[in-house]
Amino acid sequence: MTDKPLPSNLELSFKILDAENHILYSGRGTIKWGTIIKNPKTQSVSRGCGIQFFEVSPVGKRLEFEAYLRDVYFKLNGKEYPKEKKEQQ
Repeated sequence: MTDKPLPSNLELSFKILDAENHILYSGRGTIKWGTIIKNPKTQSVSRGCGIQFFEVSPVGKRLEFEAYLRDVYFKLNGKEYPKEKKEQQ
């Protein structure tokens, strides 16, 4: 989530803490889309964006980072992240 809209194709640096596993991920990415998010429980509205990650540290923790993001998606949406077509083959 973000306080203000971010333009598509903006490159940014990020830090994301997986507090449960005590791992701080950092890296770089590009904003791919923006949206308005309505929390179904509180009805509050905020902005969100999709980031395409192209650099993630710690090196060698890519699979753990992907698993963390899928877990966050599940906790927010109550369903599994949709698999990409190439993963389904």
